[in-house]
Amino acid sequence: MTLEDYLAGVNKTWKEGDGIAEVEHCNFAFIEETGEIAGWYKRLICYGTDPEEVAPKLKGEFGDLLYYLVKMGELSDCMMRIESRFEATFQMPDVHGCDILGVLGVMAKCAQTLTKYTFHSKQFINAYGKLFDHLLVLIVLEGHTLEDIMYSNLAKLAVRHGDSFKDNQAMPGNRDLRTEDDATS
Repeated sequence: MTLEDYLAGVNKTWKEGDGIAEVEHCNFAFIEETGEIAGWYKRLICYGTDPEEVAPKLKGEFGDLLYYLVKMGELSDCMMRIESRFEATFQMPDVHGCDILGVLGVMAKCAQTLTKYTFHSKQFINAYGKLFDHLLVLIVLEGHTLEDIMYSNLAKLAVRHGDSFKDNQAMPGNRDLRTEDDATS
C-alpha cells in the first residue's frame, strides 16, 4: 500500500472541520494514542498481562497513531518528512536492544512538542519526524510492517464507519469493539 492509498483511506473516515479544529484533533490524538500505547506496554510489562491479549491492542493503537500522523502530514505539508518510509526500498529500523520506556518517553515528548509549535518551525518538523520514527521502532519490535499496520487500521475504520465518517460511530459506547479488534488481526 502506498502513502497516497493510505491517506485516501484516512480521508474517507476523517471528520472534516475548519483547519484549526482538524489540527487540534490531531494534537489531542497524538497525546491520547501515545498514552494508550504506553498503557498497553504497562499492562504487559508491569502487570504480566498475556502477550496474546496485548498484541492486537498494540497493533490497533499503532494504526490509530499512524492515522493521525499521516493526516497531520497532509494538514501541515510535512508529508515529505515521512514519505520515504512508505517506499518499498525503505529499511525498517534495527530494534536490537531497544528500550521501550525510552522510546515511549521520546514519543510523549514529541506529541507534546507538536501541540506547542507552528507547522513550519524547526521544532514541529523535527518532532513530527521523530514521533513517526519511534512509532516505526515499536511496529518493528512487535513484528509488524508499516503495511500491516496500514491495512489493519483501514479495516478497523471500515468496520466502525463504513465508507465515511459518522459522529455516532466515533463514540466508544456506540462501537463494536470486538468486531473492530477482529478486523485488526
